[in-house]
Amino acid sequence: MNFCIRILSGFIFSSEERKRFREKYSKEEISISAKEYNLISLGCCCMPRYVLTKYGLKKTKEQGELSYPFDLSVTPTSSVIKLLKNNFDDYFDNLVYDRSLGYWMNTKYNLAFNHDQDCSESEKSKFVERFEKRINNLKLLLKNQNICIYFVLAWFGNEREQYINNLYKVLSAIRHKKNFRLIVLDVECKLNRKKVNKSIELFQVHHPYVEANNWWKDGYRDSLASIQYCNLIVEFVRNVVKKNFDVITYREKTLE
Repeated sequence: MNFCIRILSGFIFSSEERKRFREKYSKEEISISAKEYNLISLGCCCMPRYVLTKYGLKKTKEQGELSYPFDLSVTPTSSVIKLLKNNFDDYFDNLVYDRSLGYWMNTKYNLAFNHDQDCSESEKSKFVERFEKRINNLKLLLKNQNICIYFVLAWFGNEREQYINNLYKVLSAIRHKKNFRLIVLDVECKLNRKKVNKSIELFQVHHPYVEANNWWKDGYRDSLASIQYCNLIVEFVRNVVKKNFDVITYREKTLE
């Protein structure tokens, strides 16, 4: 148990924070299992995938983690809802390549694939094949009722509370109300908690760099303020997992 606590704390906190972390969690029983649940990003950008992977709550690609369609693309929540409801039937319609930006876009759903710039204008088939695999990965996971799934959404306040609630309804229908939670990261603190479904896990802490959309840039992403903010997200997600299903995963990394 102490060995697991050392691993869990080593890649998230400073030496002093690691000490406090171990003192806190060494007194608790935490069930360690990477097979009992999955953390899936539902957009609206790469923040959920980035934070959860970097800070150890989600496995890396090298450790066998699969990729899903909303991991790295820019996707409005209204589009996530439509695509889940229509089973991604027209996902590849209206694809255009933006030469000025250097990546593919979907004009119907307002999707931007800015992390897939290795797929050039002449490599549409490569792009489609990649996302067909990611979509299939998600469909297979959604059908597995034995795995607890946590859907994590980064919320930037560009859509209303009704979209959050509608997304929860769609997920409930797909999962038959079993083994899932929706976690919403309201990084601008614009959602009205009273209007959000009480079953939704709502994280509301203002991100220090979100207005200027600088959180992902070098110099901002690894700043002390961003690291502290990411630690808050990690702690919140960890507590949601532990509270609901008493499981937690970790990335195997030895303390220095």
